[in-house]
Amino acid sequence: MNVSGDTRGGDPSAIESVSYTSTVHSLRFVWEEPSCESLHGVFDSYEYELYDPTGGGRYVRYPTTIRRNYVPIPGLDACTEYRFRIRVVTTQLRRSEWHMEMAMTNISAPGMPVFTELTPHQEDIGTPGLTVSWQPPSSPPCQPTHYEIKYYVLQGDICEDTPSDRIMTSAGTVNGSTFTFNVVELRPNSEYMVFVRGRTSSGYGDSDSQSATTGYSYPTGPPTNIQSTSINKRSIVFSWEKPECGDRNGPISSYEVMLSNSTGDVVYHGNASASAGPELFEIFDLIPYSIYRIRIRAWNYELAGEYGPAIWAQTDESKPAPPIEVKLPSSDQESITVEWMSPNPPLGRIIGYYILYWEADDVGATPQTFGIECRDGLCSDINDRFSTIIPDLQRDTNYSVQVNL
Repeated sequence: MNVSGDTRGGDPSAIESVSYTSTVHSLRFVWEEPSCESLHGVFDSYEYELYDPTGGGRYVRYPTTIRRNYVPIPGLDACTEYRFRIRVVTTQLRRSEWHMEMAMTNISAPGMPVFTELTPHQEDIGTPGLTVSWQPPSSPPCQPTHYEIKYYVLQGDICEDTPSDRIMTSAGTVNGSTFTFNVVELRPNSEYMVFVRGRTSSGYGDSDSQSATTGYSYPTGPPTNIQSTSINKRSIVFSWEKPECGDRNGPISSYEVMLSNSTGDVVYHGNASASAGPELFEIFDLIPYSIYRIRIRAWNYELAGEYGPAIWAQTDESKPAPPIEVKLPSSDQESITVEWMSPNPPLGRIIGYYILYWEADDVGATPQTFGIECRDGLCSDINDRFSTIIPDLQRDTNYSVQVNL
């Protein structure tokens, strides 16, 4: 830039050209020495000043005198345009017009952005993420052209062991005028450390970091170690544990319990609250000596997992009920045929029946006993009709018959 001025009453002429070199934090100005003809007197010194017009303006160097034709000025801010002015002073204290030059320091790596928010983000069910927000760095004034967002897992599913070799993953970049970013496709219910750093043409600056836990999703695994821990005649206590670590995807708020009988009919369907340790849940009003199938699935609030494999359990035996549909379908002069069916339900494994009979007209008659053993367990089959013949009876006599267990 060339600036010239007219001499007025013997004033020296203005310096015609100034050049400069720059670093991130300094400027060095050099100018041509004036000729004797342009001084109109005897040279004494140069007078210069440096002014920062940004942010309301401030003098970095107030008017200062030197005798050499160059000046280095350190301690400046990066990425800042300064106004440099210089003029000639003679021994008669005559001063030339100012020569002005605008000069900018070099671009540096940016400062550290400042996290303002890191919150769970979920676009739809099953795809949790984190929303990152930040403020641009306040110093140095070099504003980033881009921001880079990275992360690594601190603890998966809030139950896994902390990894010793954390793997840093790049989530993406945004331009320098964007200060928010959605980190997507993260694992549910997992703690992440997220980093944000700026970039200029000189490289990356320092990162700010913050940790947060992603939102929950539906459990991807069933409860584990399901078993019957206590069995009674009319109740069963079941126990189970949470789904495997890595399949919980949330805090496990409750469990859904469904109990069916051997024919597939649901006899209990309800919820059990989750606790910190193994779950214990008792189901009442069951039928003795009956087989039941239990299936359980975990819930994370409103999101349900899948049922796991069915677990079978059988209640204890109880005192059996009387046989049903007892009939005397036929008789002859010395015998009576008796038919009956097992109790439904049998309430236990029936090992035999007792047939009691006595003369109906003899009030004080002692009942006779006729036993039937069932070593193979078929007496408990509710679908079979049983029959036997009572032999060696008196002719033309009325008998009362009773079938007992």
